Amino acid sequence: MCNILDALDTYVPVIQSTETVLIEDEEYELDATKVYRLLFFGDQLTVARIRSASVIRCTTDTGALEKFEGFTPAISDWHARATFLDVIWKRFYSAKSVAEKGTLYQLKVLTNRTSVKSVPSKNMKPTEDFLLLILHAYVIAAAEQCQSDSDTCQSLSQRIVKRFVKICLSQEQQSRSSPNDDMLFNYSTDMLTFCLLWHGFHDATREGDGDRILRYWKFLMVIFQQSGHYNYAKEGLAVAIQSQVQSDRKVAELKWSRTINVSGCKGHNIACDLHMEHLNARLKKMMVNVGSNQQLKPFKRVAKSLGVVNHICRNFAIESDVSLNKPHHSYPSFSKDLDSIMRELRAADIFSVIQQRKLLTFTKPPLLKNLKWANITEWTKDKIINYEF
Repeated sequence: MCNILDALDTYVPVIQSTETVLIEDEEYELDATKVYRLLFFGDQLTVARIRSASVIRCTTDTGALEKFEGFTPAISDWHARATFLDVIWKRFYSAKSVAEKGTLYQLKVLTNRTSVKSVPSKNMKPTEDFLLLILHAYVIAAAEQCQSDSDTCQSLSQRIVKRFVKICLSQEQQSRSSPNDDMLFNYSTDMLTFCLLWHGFHDATREGDGDRILRYWKFLMVIFQQSGHYNYAKEGLAVAIQSQVQSDRKVAELKWSRTINVSGCKGHNIACDLHMEHLNARLKKMMVNVGSNQQLKPFKRVAKSLGVVNHICRNFAIESDVSLNKPHHSYPSFSKDLDSIMRELRAADIFSVIQQRKLLTFTKPPLLKNLKWANITEWTKDKIINYEF
């Protein structure tokens, strides 16, 4: 990582200067180079390696650039969303629940979504499409449960959130909530809560809404901390700290430099780390053409031409309309699958409280309803004091 950052140091804006100091009647020239710190976005592992490289170089007798003072590591969003999807799957998806109506795996079997895997990262797009379908069905089922004739869309949405979204933001709210032993109702409300958080985070990325992305990171920090993803929880805390202690300019960069729009269409932004994954995939294809000349020089030449080649390929695909002629798998019918799921959810009556209704597979209480805020506060203080970022 140190070698990579040494190469990237050439892009850091600097003002070269020296400072003369007088020590025991002798003059010494010290390096007083000023660097403009750049935000370095990456996934959790990349960010952790940048911090480790900075720790390695921080005690060396070198300049600011060699100590990597020109980089401020910041977590990006696509890998975090993939990790959040993994949390949802571990909590709500199990092949053992195939006979339990209204559960995630049972609905997957019902709609024959064979492309949805037990590990979401193996096939992200079909998994997210399926989760969006489930969210639509759960919201419709919740609306049917609590609607009235005088409702507007806004008032009905507020009633759904108040009644079925289980997020207790304080110890006082936890004490006022009434417990129940209906496991299917608890499963459904917890599932709805997580799906809404996932969709809100995803939608904020697509819209390029930096303010909303940072707000969702606060929820993700708690979810990751409670579900055992402590490294991502630590990065969520780092995002919250960076948005408060840095200058207004840096905070603006942190908010509005997280996404990129490569299509030019409104609402089609993607996270910067996902765009980097696309570029890496194209770069690997280009490196295959190097053949047996596996040397650093041709690899550098290929990497420097990546931007131009990517631009040419995109323009060629647009002008030739090649995407319309590519063979592709047909997408399952959204409306047909939604109708099938709605019949199942109505039969199961998932949003009615029926005491002592059991689920054999999912017995955990709602994650965000029974938070131990004292433990979360202690964990946060410990990370801030020790500054483990």
